[in-house]
Parts: sequence; C-alpha cells; structure tokens
Amino acid sequence: MATDADARSIVLRRYWQHLVELALLVVVTLHTVLRAIADLQRAGVVSVTHTCTTCRFFGRDEYPEPDAPHHCHLLRIPLPLAALRTDCPEHEPAITPARRKRG
Repeated sequence: MATDADARSIVLRRYWQHLVELALLVVVTLHTVLRAIADLQRAGVVSVTHTCTTCRFFGRDEYPEPDAPHHCHLLRIPLPLAALRTDCPEHEPAITPARRKRG
C-alpha cells in the first residue's frame, strides 16, 4: 500500500524528469538554431555573426558526450551545448566551416 510519502516521491520524481526533459529541449533547440545561423552565414544569406559555430577556434563534435560535444581552441575547454555563444567578443571568422570530427 502506497503512503503519502511514496505519492509525494513519485510526483517529485516526475516533476524533475519533466524539468530535465525541458532543459534538454532548450539546449538542443539552441544548438539547432546556431547551426542554422552558421549555414545561412556561410551561404551569404545573413551577415557575419559572432557565434561559436562560425569561429575559427570552434571544434565541432570533438567529444563523444552529447551534452558537451564541441571544443573552444581559444579557451582550450570543452563547450557544452548550453555554453555556445551568439555574440562572442573573441570571435574570429573561420576560413572554412567546422567539420564533424566523429563518424
């Protein structure tokens, strides 16, 4: 027989599960938008932006971790998806687009 504490635990667990799913959706959406901006910039549709994905220091998909797959070679740190910038003051345009590192 379930107690009140069991019921509260189940509700709290579901709440946190939904919160984590929402946070992941936001991160994935940001990542998708930044990739689209980079593609549009390379195609000449939009002017140069200062996003990580268009920077010469950006290393795309250098790590297997899904939440931090990229690398900033200027700062020498892994880049979690949530840390990707849309207006970085250290941005230097890439000569060629960043390529995927992993297969």
